[in-house]
Amino acid sequence: MGRPYYRERRHATNAMITKMGRALRTEAVQTKGALHVKVIADDPDDDKFLACATEGGADYVVSGDHHLLNLNSYQGICIVTPAAFLHVLKGA
Repeated sequence: MGRPYYRERRHATNAMITKMGRALRTEAVQTKGALHVKVIADDPDDDKFLACATEGGADYVVSGDHHLLNLNSYQGICIVTPAAFLHVLKGA
């Protein structure tokens, strides 16, 4: 979130980034990293995100990566863009 792209595109302030960081630390689920999957042949490095989401019982993977987004879902986990996830949060 501190990347220049995010700051510029979303007009993120230091206060917003700090608030989001606190929320993530409060709500995050740590996983052991024991699960390994082989799903994305074009970019196997992205498999770690699917493994983590599966192991952690996630409902969503939020990403801008087209390899992940092209899946739409994995093992019942929705894969969405950040913009789409904001709509989910607004509806909650």
